[in-house]
Amino acid sequence: MYLPVAALFLIQIRDFSVAEAGLALGVGAAVGLAFPLLAGRLVDVVGPRWVIGTGQLLRAVAMIIYLLVPGWWGAILGSAVCAAGMQLHYGSLFAFLAALRPGDKAHDAQFARIEMVRSAGYGTGALVGAVLLAWDPAALPWLLAVKLVTSSAAAVLVYTMRMPETSRDRPKAKSGRSGVLTNLPFLGLVLLAFLITVVTEFFPVAFPVIAVEQLGAPVWLPSLANVALAVLTSTLTAAAVSLTRARSRAFAVRLGAWTLLVWIASMGVVYLLPRGSVTIALFVSALIFGAATVVLGTRLNAAADEAAPKQQLGRYLAAFQYSFSAASLVAPLLLAAFAVSMWLPWMLLALGPLAALFLLPHLQRALPAQVLSQAPGTKEN
Repeated sequence: MYLPVAALFLIQIRDFSVAEAGLALGVGAAVGLAFPLLAGRLVDVVGPRWVIGTGQLLRAVAMIIYLLVPGWWGAILGSAVCAAGMQLHYGSLFAFLAALRPGDKAHDAQFARIEMVRSAGYGTGALVGAVLLAWDPAALPWLLAVKLVTSSAAAVLVYTMRMPETSRDRPKAKSGRSGVLTNLPFLGLVLLAFLITVVTEFFPVAFPVIAVEQLGAPVWLPSLANVALAVLTSTLTAAAVSLTRARSRAFAVRLGAWTLLVWIASMGVVYLLPRGSVTIALFVSALIFGAATVVLGTRLNAAADEAAPKQQLGRYLAAFQYSFSAASLVAPLLLAAFAVSMWLPWMLLALGPLAALFLLPHLQRALPAQVLSQAPGTKEN
């Protein structure tokens, strides 16, 4: 719940304009882009526990800055420190999870369970924020204080956690260049994730605007849709992995990409419906999007974990994080295409899954079979 609360805090408490708040948060996001690669190098040197814990600690420090330092200095510094913490967190998260279960042949199920917990936390945070702000619109500083407490508690928990012995005895990282930029099959996997993630990042940015402003849906519909998506991902992601455990990751990615295309087509149909049918149609469309996210889950993260050299796991998984960071920057820009045509953003958006479906078989041939072509946990023939 950080981004919407931070923006509202700057606008309502610090008297920033919408443009000024967006600029401050944008500067912070730009600063954060430098940190995934740093996270990867640190993971390979000191281990993921210290990196992910430091990320949480920086997020707590950012809340202190927001609360105590007024004006532009507080806004930009708080945004930058929080963005750095978030990128350290996500740049080391999957290496940290893999280190907790070093004996597993594949981490699809483990990553899916974590995604369920994360989705439940997201939904809970959104619900708590909505209730508090409905009760008292001046409670924004208290929400940042809650974030301060939860981030500090997470840092303490991670720092004091006992890691498995085998994860502490991992191979030493190789010195010199990481080789990520010369590993074309892995870069192809990063591109595949980007093409898919542009669509999943577009939904939370664009759906409220499209539903309420363009199609005249009730203002409560986006919130209801987000709650429904949180329920879906927090309850069904692991089940989706279990149901497809005998199938390859490529099967799950292909099914998810086609489902995203169905969602895009369904949104096009909504524009053609009479106004009285728009609300229910939008909600059904959101459920189709939710089905795609459940099918995709964290399969691409697990594929990246499988494809990365274990001696440089941190650097490779941190580089993989850039697929999500880049998508989060590109997705909002697609909204600008509505100024040209109502259909242009949807046509551009459809190019992502279509390109992913084209790229996928090439990556299946280029990467080891256990990454995409075989069921997770099976040995390569």
